[in-house]
Amino acid sequence: MPACAFGDSITAGANDSEGGWVKRLDRSIVNLGVSGERTADLLKRIEREAKKASSIIIAIGVNDTYNEIAPVTPMEKFKENIAKLIRISKNATDKIAFIGLFPAGEEMKEYSCDNDSIRLYNNVIKEECKKGNVLFIDVFAEFIKRDYEKLLEDGLHPNSTGHKAMADFIGPILIKNKII
Repeated sequence: MPACAFGDSITAGANDSEGGWVKRLDRSIVNLGVSGERTADLLKRIEREAKKASSIIIAIGVNDTYNEIAPVTPMEKFKENIAKLIRISKNATDKIAFIGLFPAGEEMKEYSCDNDSIRLYNNVIKEECKKGNVLFIDVFAEFIKRDYEKLLEDGLHPNSTGHKAMADFIGPILIKNKII
């Protein structure tokens, strides 16, 4: 049974010729990232797609803060969605990790996708993971300390260097916790 990674375009590997941070970690991970996906979208498919997963990696949430395509997911609904994703994942495996949100560039403020919002949503994921006893890797806290804007392609998606930096940060934690 393979490890499966669920999430949005960043998970899918947008803007990276190497396949993104997921494929840079391990080519055997089944990458089920979908561009534009929000937590509500993932809830519609995760139960069916995670049935045979040996481990589950979830990296989703930035689109829930983003209002270019649709209104922002209200915080209470987001919290409920994260809790459901944890419950559903636990029905498939006990090897689960949530990857925190990547910071956005200043130009994203006009879409309500600013780092203040991202920090709030990231903290909800962190809190729900703590309640559910699920590994949380705080990408936001790590990369906000760095010159992260140089790691962005378009203000929202990491470039190839950003995907490599994510893999280099996330990989050892997943390995240490026997997720991959």
